[in-house]
Amino acid sequence: MWGGLAVPFNVLRRSRRQGLRVPCTLASMRPSATPDCLRCGVFLRFQAIPPDSDWSTIMSQLTHSLDSSLLVRDVTGDYRPANADEVLQAAQRVLAGQMRDCEILNSPQVVRDFLRVKLGALEHEVFAVIHLDAQNRVIEYVEMFRGTVSQTSVYPREVVKESLARNSAALLLVHNHPSGSTQPSRADETLTQALKSALALVDVRVLDHLIVAGGDILSFAERGLL
Repeated sequence: MWGGLAVPFNVLRRSRRQGLRVPCTLASMRPSATPDCLRCGVFLRFQAIPPDSDWSTIMSQLTHSLDSSLLVRDVTGDYRPANADEVLQAAQRVLAGQMRDCEILNSPQVVRDFLRVKLGALEHEVFAVIHLDAQNRVIEYVEMFRGTVSQTSVYPREVVKESLARNSAALLLVHNHPSGSTQPSRADETLTQALKSALALVDVRVLDHLIVAGGDILSFAERGLL
């Protein structure tokens, strides 16, 4: 367990003919969506980090492991130690694969783990939407708006359009707070109600609005703010 994150990187075995073998989760990526240095494999030894570790501890453990535990193959075919950005990219792809088609009510931790890795360390705000089908299974995670260090402009009309385009039955709204505080602002609460009302007109439910700040996540539903 990596800081409470279930990141199943495989420890790869070498063969004389194949060199470093690539795990299926990374080998199946489309080349156009993956940097050259990650197409041929990234791996991380399984290392336990207590679930209550703070975000700085998680990142420190991640950085500490780079020297001996992680390798990538570059475009020339040579292996070299991976840097932190490459590890995070691989982690995001693995967690995104875990989240796809998962049932939100039965696997809420999978979604939270993905969001911590995806948004927790950003220095600017991002507003994203997780689209769900009628059985509350994940259809897709979509980052819709990018803002500054303290605010993001969100347009309900665009959120409605994206929901209709994906035939979504429900949504999870998500944004991050680079400040490190999960406390929702008055604007966050007003936006949530505006989106909820707009989406109700096309029969799309808002199940929750999650605020990500480092390793912490606040749920509007759990706070009774929906």
